[in-house]
Amino acid sequence: MKQRDYNLDLIKTLAIIATVGIHLNACGSICQIYSKTWNFFVLFGSLLRFCVPVFCMATGYLLYTKDSIDINKILKKVLKFAIIFVLAEIVYRISYCPYMKYLYGEKIVLHNIIEDILQGNIKPHLYFLQIISLVYLFAPLGILIVKNENKELSYLLKLWIILSMCTLFLADIVNIRFFKIFNIYILYGAYNFIIYAMLGAYIRKYKKIHLNFNTILCILGFLIGYLGVVFIMWKLSKTSGQSDYSIWDSVNIFTFLMSYSLFVLALKVKINSNKIKKILTLVSQNTLGIYLVHVLFTDFIHNMDLDYINFFGIEKILILFIDLFIILFLSLGISILAKKIFQRN
Repeated sequence: MKQRDYNLDLIKTLAIIATVGIHLNACGSICQIYSKTWNFFVLFGSLLRFCVPVFCMATGYLLYTKDSIDINKILKKVLKFAIIFVLAEIVYRISYCPYMKYLYGEKIVLHNIIEDILQGNIKPHLYFLQIISLVYLFAPLGILIVKNENKELSYLLKLWIILSMCTLFLADIVNIRFFKIFNIYILYGAYNFIIYAMLGAYIRKYKKIHLNFNTILCILGFLIGYLGVVFIMWKLSKTSGQSDYSIWDSVNIFTFLMSYSLFVLALKVKINSNKIKKILTLVSQNTLGIYLVHVLFTDFIHNMDLDYINFFGIEKILILFIDLFIILFLSLGISILAKKIFQRN
């Protein structure tokens, strides 16, 4: 029996907390640019941008380091994600109907709802299911590469960092014509997240090397990445005269530094408490459930005007973190309950 990797549980726990935090923080985007609330929105939101890359790294850490894999299992997993994708959107639509009818006084027209879904107007956060599906579909090839590589993967990752993380990022951010020629290397889609998964596998394969990295340098790497994201967002917003969140959505060297540094730091943490191990295991095993359920609560908070931006002073921050804790707790409970119900059936 394999020993459970509690450090990976810690990584997934941090990532799901960041995911919920991002969605709770999103309402700050409507605030006046450079106001105190907007500045907090930028500072807090930038701190959490590691969540999707880290989730992909955690998936690759486990999946791409297997000795072999059953392609049929992969296809079943992807089909499961597709079914969850559709069912989740249906549940979100149904849950929004009471707001439409009783809060906003709008008519509920089934045809319009179906047409809207078919037009691709889905909950934005569901894109993660598409990304993770591609990561799984790449698994047979990813396992082959990781298993047989001899420094080639290191070369691939370095090339990716230089071209995608640095050069293309500069081409978008810095208005220098020379960098524009590198736009030919842009590969649209989620290829960056597949490489993040490869990075996770690379870290596991050469785990001792990464664990020997200086802890202070890892912390410094995270801080540099974080401050870089904040600075560029402030700079772009000042230049355009309005909020510019492109740095949050782009693949860039600063988000990479945050994600990689946090991943390595979490692997270095010594977890001795059995209680903490149980909590981390419980959250880790229910990250998908929390990810799907928490949106119901963030929608409720938004529609009932209970967002932190509607409060004053220090209350804003307190309300945000209270909401974060409550949503995580309730989403975890619902996920555990749902699992028990489905397992019985």
